Amino acid sequence: MKRLSLLFVDADQEQFVKIAKPVYFHDLNLDKVISHIVDGREEYKLNQYFYNLNKNLEQIQYRQEIMKDFEEKKVYKTILSYSKYLADIRNTLDRIENLYYPLQQQRCYLELALRYQKNLEDFLEGLKSVQVKSVGLKELINQFIEILCTGTFVEFKNKTANLCESLKKIRYCVVIVENKGRALK
Repeated sequence: MKRLSLLFVDADQEQFVKIAKPVYFHDLNLDKVISHIVDGREEYKLNQYFYNLNKNLEQIQYRQEIMKDFEEKKVYKTILSYSKYLADIRNTLDRIENLYYPLQQQRCYLELALRYQKNLEDFLEGLKSVQVKSVGLKELINQFIEILCTGTFVEFKNKTANLCESLKKIRYCVVIVENKGRALK
């Protein structure tokens, strides 16, 4: 599968060097503007992208086309919802790691897998329901279609569904015996 980037026309040849904040950013208050833009998104390390002065016309047009698609409210909401979901997955994975009981962890991983599948499908449907014009978003949609149609994903989806059905069939009961001052074995 071809590597895809919404920032670079050819993601395989992406050569992005971490650039320090230019000195003039402070003088022009651009540091405050960028800080406001990336506020709450520190985990993505977006600042460096604003420091890079892009002189490649093809690259600029590629990004502008994508940003034009983002002006469509449904596209923006779909992308925003998906990115929030990915952040939620990272937080949930951290919480699952801290659970004490292995079976509880496994059940949480299963629930997370089901949510992941549904969100991927919702994300794709959200993007397919609008007419995107940019090459970048069209390629993104095609990659998601390809991913969701692979045998691996279909098998993953079937296995998680079967596991959930099997878990629903399990019945258990708790027997409470009158306390007679001794431990139950």
